[in-house]
Parts: sequence; C-alpha cells; structure tokens
Amino acid sequence: MSYELGRNEDEIRSVMDRLKQEGGFQTKIESHASPPDMVNSPPHYQMPGGIETIDYIEAVLAQDYFKTVPGIVAHCVGNVLKYVSRPTKGKFSQSIRKAAWYCNRAADALEKIGE
Repeated sequence: MSYELGRNEDEIRSVMDRLKQEGGFQTKIESHASPPDMVNSPPHYQMPGGIETIDYIEAVLAQDYFKTVPGIVAHCVGNVLKYVSRPTKGKFSQSIRKAAWYCNRAADALEKIGE
C-alpha cells in the first residue's frame, strides 16, 4: 500500500534533515538515482570538476595547429589525452602505456612530414 504525501521529495528531505539536526530521529534516505549513462557520459571519462574528457579533447584538437598535420597525429593526440585523463584505480599504468604508444605513433607521423 502506498500513500501520497502531497509534498515533493526536496521538501521531505528538508524536513527530515531539520529533524535529524534537532535530534528528532535517525533515518536512511535511499537514493533513486539512475545508474550512470555508460554510453553518453561514462564516469571514468569525467575529469575533475565534471569536465567531460571528450569536450577537453575537442577543445585541444580545435586549435589551428591540428589543421596542419596529418589526421593520424590528431587522432593519436586525442587518444593520449583520453588515456591520461582517466586514472582508473589499478589500471592507470596500463592507460599510461597506451598513451605512450599513441605519443610514439604521433611522433613517428610528424617525423615523416619533417616536423
């Protein structure tokens, strides 16, 4: 059986918080937050401050310099930024190795054009 309280969730939380502060009662509020969106906004690709890694990569690669180099260089730099911006516990050394691989690939491409 469910009851309609006639108040929105924020109002209820506010009242409960005030009662807890006054020592009225202790309770656990369950969060009904939806699970993270692993396609459009995976948590491991969010930088400190809530910046999405893809937005950071896009901003860096929008610089004029990247319009003058082979596409593979921009691709590799984007992957370097991706891998160094997600320090996943226990796998960061692997991410750093991947970033290094892409750095070397970008450097090789730049050497081919005499950069």
